[in-house]
Amino acid sequence: MKYDIAIIGTGLGALASGAVLAKRGKKILLVEQHSIPGGCATTFKRGAFKMEVGLHEIDGLYQQDSKVALFKNLGVFDNVKFLRATEFYKVQSSDKKIEFTLKDDVLTAQKELCEMFPAEKKGIKKFFSTIVKIRMEINKIAKYAKYKKFLFAFFPIMLPNMSKNITQTLGNFLDKHIKNEKLKIILAANTAYYHDNPRELSMVWFASAQASYLIGGGYFIKGGSQNLSDYLAKVIKENGGEFVYNSKVCEIIIDEKTRKASGIKAKNKQGETAEYYSEKVIANCAISSLYDMLPEKESAILREKYDKFKSACSLLSVYIGFSKPLDEVGVKAYSTIILDENLKTLEGFAANVRSGYKTCPMVFVDYGKVDASMAPEGKTFASICLTDYIENWENLSEEEYKNKKKEVAEILLERLEKEFPGIKDLVEIYEVGTPRTIKRYTGNKSGTVYGFAQIPGQMFFQRPIHKTPVGNLYISSAYSVPGGGFTGTILCGAMCAGAIIKEFKE
Repeated sequence: MKYDIAIIGTGLGALASGAVLAKRGKKILLVEQHSIPGGCATTFKRGAFKMEVGLHEIDGLYQQDSKVALFKNLGVFDNVKFLRATEFYKVQSSDKKIEFTLKDDVLTAQKELCEMFPAEKKGIKKFFSTIVKIRMEINKIAKYAKYKKFLFAFFPIMLPNMSKNITQTLGNFLDKHIKNEKLKIILAANTAYYHDNPRELSMVWFASAQASYLIGGGYFIKGGSQNLSDYLAKVIKENGGEFVYNSKVCEIIIDEKTRKASGIKAKNKQGETAEYYSEKVIANCAISSLYDMLPEKESAILREKYDKFKSACSLLSVYIGFSKPLDEVGVKAYSTIILDENLKTLEGFAANVRSGYKTCPMVFVDYGKVDASMAPEGKTFASICLTDYIENWENLSEEEYKNKKKEVAEILLERLEKEFPGIKDLVEIYEVGTPRTIKRYTGNKSGTVYGFAQIPGQMFFQRPIHKTPVGNLYISSAYSVPGGGFTGTILCGAMCAGAIIKEFKE
């Protein structure tokens, strides 16, 4: 059987593309190496607890947010419930010399920071006005997508705030407008949502995402992100799409005459190989994975195009089931960013991230504050998440790997105990997900969930477009426009589908 589009993987980029294309009458096939759809937007069970793999909070969902129109078109809001988080984040240092809760509302956040740092009022107002203006310009690009060539042709005039900050990093912007180091750390505390270093993180990328949270709030998907993935898969199936699970794509078939992608070859767990032919192929996987799937000539073409881009960091997560609600041990916020007491300046942020598991920044998310359904009644599911790197976990034997996971979990739980005395006694069960886990389940060699790093020179329109230099081969993942994160990959999927629909019309 021949398909209109064959899709490698079932992450959110693939599911968004597949849902849009299936609703437009295209015959879709998705091939996934795992047993369920979703990629990093999944849940799993440990004991009586449902554990969320990747979602802390999804940004936006305000009227101008591009996801809203897409979700309405696909019927998402009628079938998936979004629960608003209680705040954006709380940040606290282990010596409590930094302690502040950032509300997910621009005016409230600005007002409370001005009250805490009265000498920095001018810089605080400049920070918030700049990130909001950049977000509005991003919305303008989405709204007038068909005129984007015109917008970019007159970039400094049509998009002045993006233009001013296009080469700027978050760290440089904060240094320019704010003197107080404690305030800089508070404003850059959730850098790990996007990158590992505020002095490298693109100010435009940071502003776009950060302002979206502050304008529209942060949301958790009730019951976990698997519910969104399952619903999008349902849309695809109801519109004639097909799924093949437990099969890994090992080759992209290239037509010998046209040298264009004409299908995929996949191998299941029994070692059986199947070929699926299609008009076009969408890759919802790491670009580096494509190199091994293509013939030498086409692989070289992609390498020449994409090897110049820097990959993002990875993450480590400890998923924890607790025997009681965490209010009892002093956990007040949904999302608490815990910093080492020796982190005194923004300059030291990057070094602190790589300082080891005993001192690096970590985020503690108490899902029970928003969605009690993730745990049995009277209990709580929560997680610790922090920046990590694949090189910390490769070249270990299975026994060494198992022991290191246990060692790291103990270190992080001990740090949690110092912040919230008594919390360690409430731990019933935990599971550790490392960059090696991400590599195993997604096939991403660098273990990253963010795709290419969100740094100046490789964000938004500077990133690879959805259509690759190899004919009929497209990218719908964190590696393409607009970039990583839940919102980024969802919108990437919609944009990739739009580009393909346009080609079919032509």
